[in-house]
Amino acid sequence: MLERQVRTAFEAAACGETTLPFASLEDFLINFGCLRARRHNMSQQAPSAGSHIVQRTYNDAPMSPGRSDDEDVRNRLCAALWRRLDPTGAGRLDLLTVTVFFHVLMGAVDDSHRARAFGNTSVMEESEL
Repeated sequence: MLERQVRTAFEAAACGETTLPFASLEDFLINFGCLRARRHNMSQQAPSAGSHIVQRTYNDAPMSPGRSDDEDVRNRLCAALWRRLDPTGAGRLDLLTVTVFFHVLMGAVDDSHRARAFGNTSVMEESEL
């Protein structure tokens, strides 16, 4: 099930490409359900799909004048996640890398949650490493 969710979000964000660039990471996270879609003022015309991230780059994480706090948090989140997903600086991610990352992440969350629910401290200690 997780593989299907990751694949669907990846394919939607990558627009048919085999790799995902940093500029499409936010779209992936929205499609995957980790982020909400951006809200736009009613007086402004909503940008076309994906256009809100075209100008963003990997280094666009610091606070910038004129941006909302929500936008800055999104940018910092995407930059921090990208550093974990692309530690070598290749600039693109493949589906396998993203799938493995979320399997490890979700597995750690599930193990820790189960351990707390059943009071198993040895599993909690292992999953928190």
